[in-house]
Amino acid sequence: MQTPKKHKHLGKLLITLGVATLIAIVTNASTFAATTIGSNISTDGNASVTGTLGVTGISTLGTVNATTVNASTSLNTIGSGTLTVAGEATLNSNATITGTLGVTGISTLGTVNATTVNASTSLNTTGSGTITVAGVATFNGSATFNGRLIEKQGVAVASANNLTLGSDGNVFNVTGTTTINGIDTTSWTAGSHVTLVFSDALTVKNNWGVVQAPIQEILLSGGTDLTTASNTVLGLVYDGSVWQETFRKTAASASSGWGAGTDSNDIQNTNSGNVGIGTAAPAAKLEVNGTSQFDSTATFTTINASTSINTTGSGTLTVAGVTTLNGNVRIGGSRVIQTNKTGTIPPATSNGTETCKAGVAGSPTATEALDSGIFFCIGGLFNMPTVQGTTGLVSLLPGAAVGDIFSFLIVTTTQSLISTTATGLTFSGSTTLAANTTRQIWCRVTGITAGSETVTCY
Repeated sequence: MQTPKKHKHLGKLLITLGVATLIAIVTNASTFAATTIGSNISTDGNASVTGTLGVTGISTLGTVNATTVNASTSLNTIGSGTLTVAGEATLNSNATITGTLGVTGISTLGTVNATTVNASTSLNTTGSGTITVAGVATFNGSATFNGRLIEKQGVAVASANNLTLGSDGNVFNVTGTTTINGIDTTSWTAGSHVTLVFSDALTVKNNWGVVQAPIQEILLSGGTDLTTASNTVLGLVYDGSVWQETFRKTAASASSGWGAGTDSNDIQNTNSGNVGIGTAAPAAKLEVNGTSQFDSTATFTTINASTSINTTGSGTLTVAGVTTLNGNVRIGGSRVIQTNKTGTIPPATSNGTETCKAGVAGSPTATEALDSGIFFCIGGLFNMPTVQGTTGLVSLLPGAAVGDIFSFLIVTTTQSLISTTATGLTFSGSTTLAANTTRQIWCRVTGITAGSETVTCY
């Protein structure tokens, strides 16, 4: 069949057909009934198809306005051709777009492989859909993730003076023991966060200051270098100029043991080790390497001072128990005051026949002799307390040892005498106490065998 001459130039539409079934073609001049055309049709005008145009070969078209386009093989645009879909586009197989796909409405797609995707409103995945970006994803606005944001860990890097991190993640294991002076900022933009997990002991230098771009120094918390250990974690952010520390987890803090005590206002540590302030290797439950200041009352059961204990201003050092001084005692610029434990208490009567006693008539016990410190005598005898046994002078001395010395003071208003009949006591010197005098009695432990203790007093 040959196209009539008057329809030979119906537009600039060139249709190249292998074998096509034409159901109805309506031109501006006439209508063709359904037929099969086995050769080419060329028209210089428009072709309107009100039914179905089935093309089994390759067709080259200008502009096609169709309600529905079904392509069993490929639908291509060449040159600067454009495929415009005013409604929804349903792709049952893959679509390869080498140019730009502009979607102004909502499109439901399977897999889209695109060099660049620009979304003016929203880009969503539904169900278990996934957006995979092999290159760089740039968000000029806000990004909302309703599910989990899964970040990637980069390949481990070896420690180096100038550390270079890969572009394959934001978390990196750092191996080796080489000191790190700075980190390469190539491909890192301001605001980038990285996390370094160390496997060995090394030093991360703080503000090294001698690095050159693109290597930038690291500013660490506290302004001091960081010594790492296995599983030390360091978080950093690049501010466009230097790397700033955001957080750290050291090996010690992994099980620090700090927490609230029984009272929520208290702090306790459940570890069995020691606490060091100013030292990383404390030798006691609390070791302070430096000066400690207590602005109120500090209570200690035992104080061991390897150097000195000082009170400043009008401060007072009060010891309720026993003070053991293994070295020398130097008292300068102040007064030594010895006081009676129970106050200045004279004997109960003053008729000259009562025994000297602190508080009541009778002989002072060993405890009173050791605790009172001062005795007032108004005549009579001052009976030295017992030396031996569990209630004797030696047993009542804490941790008594041969050579220990203790003393007490006797003040008389009337002539008195010292009785030295106590078993185990040796008294050297005068036993007469003149009126209105004082006598400092010094005693030295000479034997500590239980039940046979001995003391010499002077």
